[in-house]
Amino acid sequence: MSTEQCTLDTCPESAAVYGYRPNLGINVFFTVVFGLVALWSLIVTAWKRRWISYGIILAVGAVLELVGYLCRALSNGDPFDVDYFSIQFTLLTLAPVFTSASIYLSLKYLATNLGRGHFNISPKFYTAFFIPSDVIALIIQAVGGGLATSESTSDNPPPPSDGLLVGTKITIAGLALQVVSLCTFLILFIAVAVPKRQTSISNEPKSVATNGRRPLYLFMFMLLVATVLILIRSSYRVAELSQGLASSLATDQWLFVGLDGFMVAIAMALMVILSPALILPA
Repeated sequence: MSTEQCTLDTCPESAAVYGYRPNLGINVFFTVVFGLVALWSLIVTAWKRRWISYGIILAVGAVLELVGYLCRALSNGDPFDVDYFSIQFTLLTLAPVFTSASIYLSLKYLATNLGRGHFNISPKFYTAFFIPSDVIALIIQAVGGGLATSESTSDNPPPPSDGLLVGTKITIAGLALQVVSLCTFLILFIAVAVPKRQTSISNEPKSVATNGRRPLYLFMFMLLVATVLILIRSSYRVAELSQGLASSLATDQWLFVGLDGFMVAIAMALMVILSPALILPA
């Protein structure tokens, strides 16, 4: 019997396109969390009218997460619905790219206020390098995600020679690029954040010296934690997809919840609660 003909009365939950029946409660929880993140990000952006790109990009990522988890919540009633599966797979794969973009925008600010760091890189370089990298990763993951869901839900998928469908391989490539970008960002972030030598407040840029260091340190802490969380999530997705969409890793619901859902939710919550528009001086 095709899964399209399956219902919860006629087929086991393990026959669902997910390999399980998505839990209603946890997916409603994530839907609400990401809805609040998107709303608060837009409110702060409209209120402060600063860090506008940061706030809007973060809100877009949160909306994609919201729709993805809403589809997973709806799949609780029909875990055999291919459309819900395809939408959530694509959106939840793409959404953290927008979170990463907001993170990348912040390094230029740090380099401008703290100095060029150990590698003596111009602050303009960070936006010029990381944003195009993020766009490329987004395009690759979008193409791969659409193809992967089409292939995996097809009645006659093309037989892969190594167990991985073409769409899955493309998606892995996009995720791997995101992992490389995040690792590079961490190295450059540390090079800027850790001073070469101790300097007096009077020698620091005016914005830091006048308003104190605490808000800047809080902002740096938020960026570091958010980056590590998104890096964990992206590394998990690479490992998950490398084994195929039908693998034990890809069909473990609670592993996905812990290493994807909560990683992204905590990162984005930190990024809106400690938004630079709120905590950094104008």
